[in-house]
Amino acid sequence: MKYEPASSASRRSLSSALVQELEGRGFTPIYQEGTRELVLARNSSRLPGVQIRVYTSSVNGEVREVGTDAIRVCSVLLSEGRERGFRKETRVNRVGEVSAIVQRVGARVSSLIGEIRSAPSCSCCGALMLESRAGKLYCGALCWK
Repeated sequence: MKYEPASSASRRSLSSALVQELEGRGFTPIYQEGTRELVLARNSSRLPGVQIRVYTSSVNGEVREVGTDAIRVCSVLLSEGRERGFRKETRVNRVGEVSAIVQRVGARVSSLIGEIRSAPSCSCCGALMLESRAGKLYCGALCWK
């Protein structure tokens, strides 16, 4: 079925398909302060404290209308009550067939999981190495050694 952003039924269909796909991959809905959209998350099996999140752009059971935003896939490092961005994937635009959109989200999730598996660790304390805005790696535990 072709995704039609002007159709409420099509937006509900995409939202339902996304949730079904992600729940099948072990994701569960979480409350994300500061956003009204549905956010699904799953903890990384390899790295404790790393959570993979999908921002679905779905509000009240249907994705937002065209042009307002895209579906985002990212991971965060949860430590000491704080969240730090860890990795992110290219956004998923909602164009084409519903099944193709869902497949692209699945591909972004799989790609992110692969990146997490190959993430470097700090040589001093073993914590994850994060990337600064300047592109430099630094210790996620901020050991500074």
